[in-house]
Amino acid sequence: MTGEIFRMIAANAAAIFILALLMWLIAVRINDPSFIDTCWGAGFVVVAWVS
Repeated sequence: MTGEIFRMIAANAAAIFILALLMWLIAVRINDPSFIDTCWGAGFVVVAWVS
């Protein structure tokens, strides 16, 4: 049971890292990070989906 919890935490951390990295790369490419705050909702959806 404990191993499953740590696996889920690791999967969620990896998913959030990938999402944040993707948003950062887009912000650097378009030179406008103002849209990143609107991506919080997507982060919650990703965590719910991965869990």
